[in-house]
Amino acid sequence: MTARNLKIEAPTSRESIRPIAVSAVCGIIVCALLMLVMSIVITTQDVPHSAIEPMAVFAVSAGALAAGYLCARAMRSGGLVHGGACGLVITLIVLIAGLSAGNSLGVPALFRIIFIMLSSMMGGVIGVNTRRRKK
Repeated sequence: MTARNLKIEAPTSRESIRPIAVSAVCGIIVCALLMLVMSIVITTQDVPHSAIEPMAVFAVSAGALAAGYLCARAMRSGGLVHGGACGLVITLIVLIAGLSAGNSLGVPALFRIIFIMLSSMMGGVIGVNTRRRKK
């Protein structure tokens, strides 16, 4: 078989839904665990009030990075697209949670969205470009 005859088919959107959903859930779990650790730090240490928002953005961005990485590793292609899809799911979850808690859609929410999307896309690129272990 030559390289010309080799056809690589992109996964359909239906095949992508499950890895994206599972990866987004894993990213939310990572985010929740980081927020748990940060809440313990906040209660035991004297953390300034102005540091709470950046800590929350860091936790959500780290969860988005993990989600993008896991999804791209599972799909083995399209790291930017699949990572962005995971970021979109996480962004929707964060926005719905924020709006239900009474937060408004302002500049801080826009920065959160940007950080989540960039982190998840970066995780997707890293996930596609890491090599698998040979057994």
